[in-house]
Amino acid sequence: MPSSPEHPVGLFVRLLKPYRLRVFAASFALLAGAGMVLALGAGLRPLVDDALSSPDPDALGRVIGLLAGVGLLMSAFSYFRINFVNWLGERAVADLRGEAFAHAIALGPQYYENAKSADLQSTLTADTAVIQTVIGSPVAWAARNLVMTLGGLIMMAATSVKMTILVAILTPSVLIPIIAFGRRVRRLSRESQDRIADVGVAGTEALEAIREVHAFGQQTRLHGRVVDRAEDAFRIAEKRSRMRAALAALSSILSLLAIGALLYVGGRDLQSGALTPGELSAFVFFAILTAFGVAAASETFGEIQRALVQRLVAVGGVHLVAELVTAF
Repeated sequence: MPSSPEHPVGLFVRLLKPYRLRVFAASFALLAGAGMVLALGAGLRPLVDDALSSPDPDALGRVIGLLAGVGLLMSAFSYFRINFVNWLGERAVADLRGEAFAHAIALGPQYYENAKSADLQSTLTADTAVIQTVIGSPVAWAARNLVMTLGGLIMMAATSVKMTILVAILTPSVLIPIIAFGRRVRRLSRESQDRIADVGVAGTEALEAIREVHAFGQQTRLHGRVVDRAEDAFRIAEKRSRMRAALAALSSILSLLAIGALLYVGGRDLQSGALTPGELSAFVFFAILTAFGVAAASETFGEIQRALVQRLVAVGGVHLVAELVTAF
């Protein structure tokens, strides 16, 4: 009797544990790269307040050179982050497929009297790729955006507490609609995958009984049945696509409106002397970084959730893939 499925978090930890040094290296590159982006924003204040207004002709060159060095470091850390994360995703999928096939080939003939080899083959190839989606670049990209969002908030507070409080007030107005739309997109994603599964079931049933289909002249009826289910899947996918597009558009417009409000308040403080031009420039940079970081992280999490409701995921998610490894 199959044992209980392995929890997804436990599965991820087990798959990545042998490569902990690469996990550490990828995490370090991610944090360092995010830190370099924040350093670019911090460099705007001396660039605007000191270098551009300094009578020293070399001051501007020194600040630009420093910012260029930070940019080079940021590019280097981005290279290592992407390389390490992609390697970990591919390595985890390869290990998982090896474990799954080892269990599959060890099972007796009695198991395969009821199991379909095509389904098992699909699990060994396409469905295990869900792990790569969860471990790979999308998660690292979302984590990077979250780190930069938190860092941006800290840097904003260090620049202007008043405007940071305004950000704290505006943030819920941006996040709440995004979360509401995101839930709707998730529901449509699950429904879309269910309809796609119906298409596969209808086609498989017809092909497995192809002799009977031809003997009784049922080709036209069964073809229409598959086409109808394919159209149902298309309609749901079209609706999901519209919702995802609306989610992206809503995220952008709300973020831009929030930035506009910040620019107005910051401009008034600049006119009164409460902020210097360099401080305002740095704050706007961090505000934009924070706003688009939240939007990008939300969109990336939506992509991850969409991957996790594929055919097998819809009936057990990574749990079912894990069950394949632990007990088949």
